[in-house]
Amino acid sequence: MKLPFPSASTLKRWTKGHIFLEGLLDIVLNLMKGKSETMTKVECACVLSFDEMKVTESWEFRRIDESVMSPHKYVQVVIVRGIIGCWKQIVYFNYDTKMTHDLLQKIIIAVEESGYEVHATVCDMGSTNSKMLKDIGISENHNTFLNPYDNSRVIHAFLDVPHLIKLVRNHFLDHGFYNINTKKEIRSDPVKKLSVLGNGNLKLAPKLTDHHLQVKGPQRQRVKYAVQLLSGTVSKAMKFLGEHGKLESETLVETSEFI
Repeated sequence: MKLPFPSASTLKRWTKGHIFLEGLLDIVLNLMKGKSETMTKVECACVLSFDEMKVTESWEFRRIDESVMSPHKYVQVVIVRGIIGCWKQIVYFNYDTKMTHDLLQKIIIAVEESGYEVHATVCDMGSTNSKMLKDIGISENHNTFLNPYDNSRVIHAFLDVPHLIKLVRNHFLDHGFYNINTKKEIRSDPVKKLSVLGNGNLKLAPKLTDHHLQVKGPQRQRVKYAVQLLSGTVSKAMKFLGEHGKLESETLVETSEFI
Protein backbone atom coordinates (compact mmCIF):
# COMPACT_ATOMS: atom_id res chain seq x y z
CA MET A 1 0.00 0.00 0.00
CA LYS A 2 3.07 2.26 0.44
CA LEU A 3 1.46 4.31 3.22
CA PRO A 4 3.82 6.38 5.42
CA PHE A 5 3.13 4.72 8.76
CA PRO A 6 4.97 6.24 11.77
CA SER A 7 8.09 4.47 12.99
CA ALA A 8 8.46 2.89 16.43
CA SER A 9 10.50 5.88 17.67
CA THR A 10 7.77 8.27 16.50
CA LEU A 11 5.07 6.29 18.31
CA LYS A 12 7.16 6.28 21.49
CA ARG A 13 7.60 10.06 21.23
CA TRP A 14 3.87 10.59 20.77
CA THR A 15 2.95 8.45 23.78
CA LYS A 16 5.72 9.80 26.03
CA GLY A 17 3.51 12.65 27.22
CA HIS A 18 0.68 10.35 28.37
CA ILE A 19 0.64 8.86 31.84
CA PHE A 20 -0.43 5.22 31.95
CA LEU A 21 -0.24 4.15 35.59
CA GLU A 22 -1.19 0.74 36.91
CA GLY A 23 -4.88 0.03 37.33
CA LEU A 24 -7.84 1.12 35.22
CA LEU A 25 -6.74 3.18 32.22
CA ASP A 26 -9.07 6.14 32.71
CA ILE A 27 -7.62 8.05 29.73
CA VAL A 28 -8.33 5.10 27.46
CA LEU A 29 -11.83 4.60 28.86
CA ASN A 30 -12.65 8.28 28.29
CA LEU A 31 -11.51 8.00 24.67
CA MET A 32 -13.56 4.81 24.29
CA LYS A 33 -16.62 6.61 25.70
CA GLY A 34 -16.35 9.30 23.05
CA LYS A 35 -15.91 6.69 20.34
CA SER A 36 -18.92 4.66 21.53
CA GLU A 37 -21.20 7.62 20.76
CA THR A 38 -20.43 7.14 17.06
CA MET A 39 -20.91 3.35 17.14
CA THR A 40 -24.02 1.20 16.94
CA LYS A 41 -25.17 -0.97 19.84
CA VAL A 42 -24.05 -4.08 17.97
CA GLU A 43 -20.59 -2.63 17.42
CA CYS A 44 -20.32 -1.84 21.14
CA ALA A 45 -21.03 -5.45 22.18
CA CYS A 46 -17.79 -6.86 23.56
CA VAL A 47 -15.95 -9.65 25.35
CA LEU A 48 -13.63 -9.04 28.28
CA SER A 49 -10.56 -11.27 28.44
CA PHE A 50 -7.77 -11.30 31.01
CA ASP A 51 -4.53 -13.15 31.60
CA GLU A 52 -1.26 -12.98 33.51
CA MET A 53 1.93 -12.57 31.52
CA LYS A 54 5.50 -13.14 32.62
CA VAL A 55 7.68 -10.00 32.67
CA THR A 56 11.40 -9.43 33.13
CA GLU A 57 12.25 -8.97 36.80
CA SER A 58 14.37 -5.82 36.83
CA TRP A 59 14.48 -2.34 38.33
CA GLU A 60 13.06 0.35 36.06
CA PHE A 61 13.10 4.15 36.16
CA ARG A 62 9.84 5.76 35.08
CA ARG A 63 10.47 9.21 33.60
CA ILE A 64 6.84 10.36 33.71
CA ASP A 65 6.73 10.66 37.50
CA GLU A 66 10.47 10.13 38.15
CA SER A 67 9.85 7.03 40.22
CA VAL A 68 11.74 3.77 40.55
CA MET A 69 9.77 0.60 39.87
CA SER A 70 10.76 -2.51 41.77
CA PRO A 71 11.03 -5.90 40.00
CA HIS A 72 7.79 -7.75 39.24
CA LYS A 73 7.12 -11.31 38.12
CA TYR A 74 3.81 -10.97 36.31
CA VAL A 75 1.47 -8.38 34.86
CA GLN A 76 -2.30 -8.84 34.82
CA VAL A 77 -3.74 -7.50 31.55
CA VAL A 78 -7.42 -7.00 30.73
CA ILE A 79 -8.56 -6.47 27.13
CA VAL A 80 -12.01 -5.75 25.72
CA ARG A 81 -12.74 -6.82 22.17
CA GLY A 82 -15.71 -6.30 19.90
CA ILE A 83 -17.86 -9.34 19.15
CA ILE A 84 -19.06 -7.94 15.83
CA GLY A 85 -17.04 -4.75 15.59
CA CYS A 86 -13.40 -5.10 14.55
CA TRP A 87 -11.70 -3.46 17.54
CA LYS A 88 -9.85 -4.31 20.75
CA GLN A 89 -8.34 -2.27 23.56
CA ILE A 90 -6.43 -2.76 26.82
CA VAL A 91 -8.40 -1.19 29.69
CA TYR A 92 -6.48 -2.41 32.75
CA PHE A 93 -3.06 -3.64 33.80
CA ASN A 94 -1.29 -4.14 37.10
CA TYR A 95 1.76 -5.98 38.33
CA ASP A 96 1.62 -9.12 40.48
CA THR A 97 -2.14 -8.74 40.81
CA LYS A 98 -4.59 -11.62 40.97
CA MET A 99 -7.99 -11.38 39.34
CA THR A 100 -10.70 -11.34 42.00
CA HIS A 101 -14.47 -11.10 42.02
CA ASP A 102 -14.41 -7.47 43.18
CA LEU A 103 -11.76 -6.43 40.64
CA LEU A 104 -13.63 -8.09 37.78
CA GLN A 105 -16.85 -6.32 38.74
CA LYS A 106 -15.03 -2.99 38.95
CA ILE A 107 -13.60 -3.38 35.45
CA ILE A 108 -16.92 -4.51 33.95
CA ILE A 109 -18.73 -1.51 35.44
CA ALA A 110 -16.05 0.86 34.09
CA VAL A 111 -16.38 -0.59 30.58
CA GLU A 112 -20.20 -0.47 30.72
CA GLU A 113 -20.12 3.15 31.90
CA SER A 114 -18.00 3.93 28.83
CA GLY A 115 -20.91 2.89 26.60
CA TYR A 116 -20.07 -0.75 25.88
CA GLU A 117 -22.00 -3.90 26.76
CA VAL A 118 -19.96 -6.77 28.17
CA HIS A 119 -21.52 -10.08 27.12
CA ALA A 120 -18.78 -12.55 28.06
CA THR A 121 -15.46 -13.07 29.82
CA VAL A 122 -12.57 -15.31 28.75
CA CYS A 123 -9.72 -16.58 30.92
CA ASP A 124 -7.58 -19.65 31.46
CA MET A 125 -7.92 -22.21 34.26
CA GLY A 126 -5.09 -20.97 36.46
CA SER A 127 -5.61 -21.53 40.18
CA THR A 128 -6.47 -17.88 40.89
CA ASN A 129 -8.88 -17.66 37.97
CA SER A 130 -10.54 -20.94 38.97
CA LYS A 131 -11.12 -19.56 42.47
CA MET A 132 -12.49 -16.31 41.08
CA LEU A 133 -14.90 -18.16 38.79
CA LYS A 134 -16.07 -20.25 41.72
CA ASP A 135 -16.64 -17.08 43.77
CA ILE A 136 -18.96 -15.64 41.11
CA GLY A 137 -20.95 -18.88 40.93
CA ILE A 138 -19.50 -20.49 37.82
CA SER A 139 -19.55 -24.30 37.77
CA GLU A 140 -19.80 -27.16 35.28
CA ASN A 141 -23.58 -26.74 35.36
CA HIS A 142 -23.76 -22.94 35.43
CA ASN A 143 -21.75 -20.69 33.10
CA THR A 144 -23.29 -17.24 33.57
CA PHE A 145 -23.29 -14.55 36.26
CA LEU A 146 -25.22 -11.31 36.71
CA ASN A 147 -23.88 -8.18 35.07
CA PRO A 148 -22.86 -5.91 38.01
CA TYR A 149 -23.81 -2.82 35.98
CA ASP A 150 -27.21 -4.11 34.84
CA ASN A 151 -28.71 -7.04 36.75
CA SER A 152 -31.25 -7.61 33.99
CA ARG A 153 -28.43 -9.00 31.82
CA VAL A 154 -26.07 -11.92 32.35
CA ILE A 155 -22.45 -12.39 31.35
CA HIS A 156 -21.23 -15.72 29.97
CA ALA A 157 -17.95 -17.09 31.33
CA PHE A 158 -15.80 -18.93 28.78
CA LEU A 159 -12.53 -20.75 29.33
CA ASP A 160 -9.55 -20.19 27.06
CA VAL A 161 -9.65 -23.02 24.49
CA PRO A 162 -5.87 -23.15 23.80
CA HIS A 163 -5.26 -23.52 27.53
CA LEU A 164 -7.81 -26.33 27.74
CA ILE A 165 -6.11 -28.14 24.84
CA LYS A 166 -2.76 -27.90 26.62
CA LEU A 167 -4.25 -29.28 29.84
CA VAL A 168 -5.86 -32.20 28.00
CA ARG A 169 -2.59 -32.98 26.19
CA ASN A 170 -0.55 -32.80 29.41
CA HIS A 171 -2.92 -35.09 31.31
CA PHE A 172 -3.12 -37.47 28.36
CA LEU A 173 0.67 -37.88 28.29
CA ASP A 174 1.17 -37.87 32.07
CA HIS A 175 -1.66 -40.12 33.26
CA GLY A 176 -4.10 -40.92 30.47
CA PHE A 177 -7.89 -41.02 30.86
CA TYR A 178 -10.56 -43.55 31.78
CA ASN A 179 -13.77 -43.84 29.77
CA ILE A 180 -16.48 -44.43 32.37
CA ASN A 181 -18.97 -45.52 29.69
CA THR A 182 -16.85 -48.24 28.06
CA LYS A 183 -14.75 -48.82 31.20
CA LYS A 184 -11.59 -48.73 29.10
CA GLU A 185 -8.40 -46.73 29.44
CA ILE A 186 -7.14 -44.06 27.06
CA ARG A 187 -3.34 -44.10 26.93
CA SER A 188 -0.54 -42.48 24.94
CA ASP A 189 1.15 -45.85 24.22
CA PRO A 190 -0.33 -46.31 20.71
CA VAL A 191 0.66 -42.76 19.80
CA LYS A 192 4.24 -43.46 20.88
CA LYS A 193 4.26 -46.61 18.77
CA LEU A 194 2.89 -44.61 15.85
CA SER A 195 5.77 -42.18 16.25
CA VAL A 196 8.30 -45.04 16.07
CA LEU A 197 6.63 -46.50 12.96
CA GLY A 198 6.67 -43.06 11.38
CA ASN A 199 10.46 -42.91 11.39
CA GLY A 200 10.55 -44.82 8.09
CA ASN A 201 10.10 -43.53 4.57
CA LEU A 202 6.28 -43.58 4.71
CA LYS A 203 4.84 -41.25 7.34
CA LEU A 204 1.10 -41.25 7.90
CA ALA A 205 1.48 -38.58 10.59
CA PRO A 206 4.44 -36.53 9.28
CA LYS A 207 4.19 -33.80 11.91
CA LEU A 208 4.37 -36.23 14.84
CA THR A 209 7.83 -36.08 16.47
CA ASP A 210 9.46 -36.62 19.85
CA HIS A 211 8.71 -32.97 20.64
CA HIS A 212 5.02 -33.87 20.76
CA LEU A 213 5.50 -36.76 23.18
CA GLN A 214 8.40 -35.69 25.41
CA VAL A 215 6.81 -32.54 26.77
CA LYS A 216 8.73 -30.93 29.62
CA GLY A 217 9.29 -27.43 30.96
CA PRO A 218 8.35 -24.64 28.53
CA GLN A 219 7.25 -27.24 25.95
CA ARG A 220 4.17 -27.93 28.08
CA GLN A 221 2.95 -24.46 27.14
CA ARG A 222 3.21 -24.96 23.38
CA VAL A 223 -0.30 -24.98 21.92
CA LYS A 224 1.03 -25.85 18.46
CA TYR A 225 2.34 -29.26 19.53
CA ALA A 226 -0.81 -30.01 21.53
CA VAL A 227 -3.07 -29.35 18.52
CA GLN A 228 -0.88 -31.43 16.20
CA LEU A 229 -0.83 -34.34 18.65
CA LEU A 230 -4.59 -34.32 19.24
CA SER A 231 -5.41 -34.11 15.53
CA GLY A 232 -7.52 -36.02 13.05
CA THR A 233 -4.38 -37.00 11.14
CA VAL A 234 -2.94 -38.84 14.14
CA SER A 235 -6.27 -40.53 14.86
CA LYS A 236 -6.73 -41.72 11.26
CA ALA A 237 -3.13 -42.94 11.06
CA MET A 238 -3.62 -45.05 14.20
CA LYS A 239 -6.87 -46.55 12.89
CA PHE A 240 -5.36 -47.32 9.47
CA LEU A 241 -2.29 -49.07 10.88
CA GLY A 242 -4.42 -50.90 13.43
CA GLU A 243 -6.80 -52.22 10.76
CA HIS A 244 -3.83 -53.49 8.71
CA GLY A 245 -2.13 -55.15 11.67
CA LYS A 246 0.81 -52.75 11.71
CA LEU A 247 -0.01 -51.20 15.07
CA GLU A 248 -1.12 -53.23 18.08
CA SER A 249 -2.22 -51.85 21.43
CA GLU A 250 -4.92 -52.68 23.96
CA THR A 251 -5.96 -49.03 24.05
CA LEU A 252 -5.74 -48.37 20.30
CA VAL A 253 -9.47 -48.06 19.59
CA GLU A 254 -10.31 -45.94 22.62
CA THR A 255 -7.30 -43.68 22.14
CA SER A 256 -7.91 -43.09 18.43
CA GLU A 257 -11.57 -42.26 19.07
CA PHE A 258 -10.58 -39.94 21.93
CA ILE A 259 -8.13 -38.03 19.72
